[in-house]
Amino acid sequence: MLDLTQRILALEAWGKALATATGREATASQAAAQNPWFTVDLVQEAIQAICDDYLNRPALEIWLSGWEDNSESRDVGIVMAGNIPLVGFHDLLSVLATGRSEEHTSELQSRQYLVCRL
Repeated sequence: MLDLTQRILALEAWGKALATATGREATASQAAAQNPWFTVDLVQEAIQAICDDYLNRPALEIWLSGWEDNSESRDVGIVMAGNIPLVGFHDLLSVLATGRSEEHTSELQSRQYLVCRL
């Protein structure tokens, strides 16, 4: 298992990759086409907010400064709603940042659009 510093660096790298990822517009358009509650702008704004506010080292270090890192491993289940773009991201981030293993399930509009199971 990665230590806290390694996890912070990995999450920061994820944020940088996400911020510069190609295909974000296409992904946002596909999400909007499949869910009428989503708009391309709202999905793009959610992705950008995650990159800017969650997945940067200073924010992660401040947020996790009170976390007492211990070696006790726990499994955590996450069930995410599918009605707001990336609404469950903070839950997923909390599990990953604290080094827990998790089982993730998103509420699907259709099984056809199942993207991943972590």
